[in-house]
Amino acid sequence: MTDKGFRRMAPSHGAAAILGLMLLTGGENAYSYDSSNTVLDTIADTTVTVSALDPNSVAALKTTPAYSSCMASTAKKCDVCHVPEGDAGKANVLNLLKTLIPTHNGHHGDYVTTDHTCDLYKPKTTISISYHTVPRKAPAVP
Repeated sequence: MTDKGFRRMAPSHGAAAILGLMLLTGGENAYSYDSSNTVLDTIADTTVTVSALDPNSVAALKTTPAYSSCMASTAKKCDVCHVPEGDAGKANVLNLLKTLIPTHNGHHGDYVTTDHTCDLYKPKTTISISYHTVPRKAPAVP
């Protein structure tokens, strides 16, 4: 037996499959690695990301489908998520007459909302979990 679990085998054993042994071949010589005392542990890597939409990245108010639907409807008013001074933390819903909505076209982040909220700016949490295996030596059996 050599270091690290490697054992030299006779060339005739090169194609043999032995339970608990992984065969390594190289030319005429065959070596086996005794993996029976190795355990694979599964490790979870977890990443938590919290993100919030930047009001400056929102499409212009008058280019959204919700704006078009609002203006085409028979209603006199529509809800607009108003972001004062581009600060998403101060976002609030205003129920505005249609004639006043165009005044919000130049406000960064304002948009017509169909659900009476400014949820677009609420922070969103994403959790990613990936797994990998790590070999370790099995504890000795007494």
